[in-house]
Amino acid sequence: MVAHSIGGVVAAALVARDANRVHAVTAVCGIVPRPDTSFVASLPMPKRLMMGAIVRFVGTKPPDSVIRSGLCHGLANVIVERVVADFRAESRGLYLDAAPARRWPRGVTYVATTEDTEFPVGLPMEDPHPARGLLISWVRCSRTVRRWSAAQVR
Repeated sequence: MVAHSIGGVVAAALVARDANRVHAVTAVCGIVPRPDTSFVASLPMPKRLMMGAIVRFVGTKPPDSVIRSGLCHGLANVIVERVVADFRAESRGLYLDAAPARRWPRGVTYVATTEDTEFPVGLPMEDPHPARGLLISWVRCSRTVRRWSAAQVR
């Protein structure tokens, strides 16, 4: 299973639901909350406070300008416009509900990228690193997440 960004929350839930069906997990620039911790609570300060307030009071759909400059950074305009047009708000629970207890498979990898503006490589490998909920075997940095290859994540 490959989990990008908030997909780390989904990966944790799927592993908790049926660990025998998940043989490996690769989190790419993702937040993987510890059990009983939410996505928002896993963010470093002050991002934790800002994101918590935004999700609670504004919702989970970022402004189009943020989608263009953040999520779609470096992509072709035709792709950016499609992402902006098709983007739908996620459930508030995805951001605020506590992650379940789980037993990770043996093959767990966290991939950080040098061009990630949300979770830069420079974050320490202890709290509040976005991979803190994983029992990671190693971290690999690649130049970009847009064009990563199998060789870059081995």
